[in-house]
Amino acid sequence: MIIGETILIVLYMINSNLAFAFSLLFFGYYLFQKNTSKYETLFNLLILSTPLFSISILGANLHHMFSWIYIFLLIYLILLVRDLAKGKYCLKKNFLLIIIFLIILFVQSIIGNFVLSNIMEFIQITIMILPIALTYYAKDYIKTLLPKDFSSKFVNSIGNVIFATALAVIIQCGLYTYKGIMIGNINFFAQRIVFDAVFSGFSILSIFLGVGVVIYMYQLLKYKKFNSLFKLAVIAVALFFNSSRTGIVASALAIGLWIIKNSFSKGKINFKNLMFLLIFVIASFFLLYQLFMVRGDDSIFAGSGRLEGYHQAWDFTISSPIYFLFGNGLAASNYNFTLPHNFILQTLMCSGIFMLVYSLIFVYKLIKVTSDDIFKYIIIAILIGGLLTTDFYANTFFTVFAVIGLICNSLNGGEKNEEKSNCSSSGL
Repeated sequence: MIIGETILIVLYMINSNLAFAFSLLFFGYYLFQKNTSKYETLFNLLILSTPLFSISILGANLHHMFSWIYIFLLIYLILLVRDLAKGKYCLKKNFLLIIIFLIILFVQSIIGNFVLSNIMEFIQITIMILPIALTYYAKDYIKTLLPKDFSSKFVNSIGNVIFATALAVIIQCGLYTYKGIMIGNINFFAQRIVFDAVFSGFSILSIFLGVGVVIYMYQLLKYKKFNSLFKLAVIAVALFFNSSRTGIVASALAIGLWIIKNSFSKGKINFKNLMFLLIFVIASFFLLYQLFMVRGDDSIFAGSGRLEGYHQAWDFTISSPIYFLFGNGLAASNYNFTLPHNFILQTLMCSGIFMLVYSLIFVYKLIKVTSDDIFKYIIIAILIGGLLTTDFYANTFFTVFAVIGLICNSLNGGEKNEEKSNCSSSGL
């Protein structure tokens, strides 16, 4: 799988037509596997397509909304709606809040300027929220259709896909550095070159690779899987070539939180965990320092203009009560400056305080109901990354990882005291 995934990503950097032909064979192999349910097959396809979320099935010839991951998410939503209609699971009363949220957001999108662009952003937000919400209500039904080893199998699949992405970045960097061959997305700055493979948007690939750091660090610490060290090293090299600090910071904070949580239990202190945390922090700062040297930043904590963007967005938001309460439109074309690299500020500026409050409640509920440690901290790492990047809701891999995390949570026992049979009980 790793070899096939690496070839797929590299081909999308070289020739989109050739990549599309290969993707049909690659995804077709998993699509027609026997003895797997439709849901298991779709989860496989969703994971395998996560690195391709910002590129269409035909490359630059189509909008990225026509990417493989959006196609598979649409099929997944159709399956969920079909099974809801068949009575396989039921919605709870508070699902109405999600519908109200989306209706308000849609109304905001069609009022004002750049309606088409606003609607495109609205669709992306809907595609992020709906699969997560419906999965929450359907998870106890879906888990009956999955094998018992689903959790470990799909955690490994996610890790392998991220590892394959790291290999593709290293291949991209090697071809440019030693052969002068440019493939994929390469961005040039005064002091550094950013290798982004097929990813678009600064720092997004870094967050994706950072999820791999979380997975392999977790496996190393929890299960003593020392073969994870090799994959960690490869991902660290890819992060260095990508030259963005966001994924390093996000994964380091997420892993740090997990280690601290597990270092103080039952009135005892696990000094071994704390010592490892110290080593991990030193290693993270070392990698950040190396990036600082390569990037030519004047400080290891340089914000690349982020702080200025935060001030600009805040000043714009509070310049009018209308902007503060209802925002000024979802699309970047509504603004004559760069959107803030922070999903909280961006949501406030684009949608207003009411939408921001609801979004934060949704995120809080998602973290709370995801009791499975690995997925909880994957979600936390991506959210931390979202505090340092724009267009968080366009990162469709977050949706996929959250959906699978909810299923794994249910397979591992689910929430404590959850009322499974009561359709009117509370949830997301």
